[in-house]
Amino acid sequence: MKENSKVRHRVLDTVTRLFYEQGFQATGINQIIEESEVAKASLYEHFPSKEDILRAYLEDATARWRTDFAAFCNDRPPGEKTLLALFDYRKQRAVEGGFKGCTFVRVAYELPNLDEASLDIIRKHKAYIKTMVKQHISLLPVRRSARETEDLAEMIVWLYEGSGVQSSLERSAHPIDAAKKIAQKLLS
Repeated sequence: MKENSKVRHRVLDTVTRLFYEQGFQATGINQIIEESEVAKASLYEHFPSKEDILRAYLEDATARWRTDFAAFCNDRPPGEKTLLALFDYRKQRAVEGGFKGCTFVRVAYELPNLDEASLDIIRKHKAYIKTMVKQHISLLPVRRSARETEDLAEMIVWLYEGSGVQSSLERSAHPIDAAKKIAQKLLS
């Protein structure tokens, strides 16, 4: 790994932990430098501003989510099993993360005046999930019209997103389990 890649990797690993644990605004540049063990000049060479760090963090979180979810679903057939695995994956992440909520939603709520570039990364991630859900719905044995597929995908995504928020509020996996049962009924 090149030195430039090592610096970037260390910074992203550090901010992944810090932004999730304490939030973007509570995390200072000096803390990032200290905990990632990089020189200030190296940090600014890779990330000219804290907003650049945030965008890289969101892009990295998107890539990690996709990779981790694909690995999580590796032994599940496409269609209903993968759709329901979305809820199992959310539950696993919620439990491991101490029920602090979705990385992307946390950033959007913490920063109501989030810049368009960062907001676009979040929107694209959420759109990716919806597209993936639609693709798996189209693999189900029950044939649906394009409108029915779109409506069902929207319901599944809202259940997925809402269960994550409710899980954070309750500090419990119960909302995710309940949403999964509703999704299973909708898919039948």
